[in-house]
Amino acid sequence: MLEGKGWVKLHRRLFENELWLSEPFTKAQAWVDLFANANHKSGSFWVRGIEVCLKRGQLGWSKVTMAKRWRWDIKTVRRFLNVLEKGQQIGQ
Repeated sequence: MLEGKGWVKLHRRLFENELWLSEPFTKAQAWVDLFANANHKSGSFWVRGIEVCLKRGQLGWSKVTMAKRWRWDIKTVRRFLNVLEKGQQIGQ
């Protein structure tokens, strides 16, 4: 249980550092990576000619992108995201 000990401010560049990306991710590292890469403001991007609009706090990554970044297989990514969703940590 978190005991209200405050928060830590980290620059987003940290999550592109070779030390962060050098090995397969742990579950905790993948969970933090989702937060770190979520949009900090509304925006959009294009996929195959279709505009995808994202709100603050949303992440526009595919499971394939996560698998490559985290060095996991797709099934592991799917199971992990489902566990987070069941625990009401994320919405898919």
